[in-house]
Amino acid sequence: MSIERNAVKIGMIETPRLSDELKEAAAVQDVLLQHDAPLCKVLECKGLSIPAHYLGGDYYGFVYEEEKQKYWVFAGDVMGKGIPAFAKMAMLRTAIRTLTPQCETPSELLGKVNKTLHEDLKLLKSFATLFCGMYDLSTHTFTYASAGHPSAILKRTSLPSELLTAKGIAIGFLPERIYAEHEVSLEPGDYIVVYTDGILEAMNHNREQFGRDKVIELINGHNSWADLIPSIAETVLEYTDNEQNDDITMVTLKRIL
Repeated sequence: MSIERNAVKIGMIETPRLSDELKEAAAVQDVLLQHDAPLCKVLECKGLSIPAHYLGGDYYGFVYEEEKQKYWVFAGDVMGKGIPAFAKMAMLRTAIRTLTPQCETPSELLGKVNKTLHEDLKLLKSFATLFCGMYDLSTHTFTYASAGHPSAILKRTSLPSELLTAKGIAIGFLPERIYAEHEVSLEPGDYIVVYTDGILEAMNHNREQFGRDKVIELINGHNSWADLIPSIAETVLEYTDNEQNDDITMVTLKRIL
């Protein structure tokens, strides 16, 4: 899905240099958001992020530790919008990718990410929500934990969707935090959808939020997993008449074998 970015102006004066720098920053953001998930014969994963402004503070990514038979999936949302949020998103991404090889479980990873970023986020008067899931290819179980992030949705073959609720305080509030961890088994065809609150809180002209029920309805009524995420994004943007006030980000993981 292409994103049209407006020209940058200060007052009524165009600033080509600032515009060029923003374009370069947007190119960096495109690299930081892992569009192509690592290949795995058991899983298929997809992600999409549409910033509300030129740059955004949402994050999604994947890490495949083939030797450990672990496949990690992440979705995060840093407080704020635009350039400041983008800078903090880059901090979050770096912490995740640095610490993941040192951790065995999502709860351990969230604890280390929180401890690593707490001081900087406190100085910036900011915080981040983060969902962390880890699929074990040897047991076909999906273990997950959340730092204040919206509940993920599990869709099983021929069954209604169910919420994967996990409680935990957002990254940056407390220096030491233990995160609760949960586990579900996945069968071939089952998939999980993770999203940021830009989906849930998107508003129409009557200031009515899109809400989780509409997301679940779309998932339950969708026949093609391959284009599920673009379809949800398009529906949300139509709902808001393309007046996007927050970043829209989704990621999905499906067991195929």
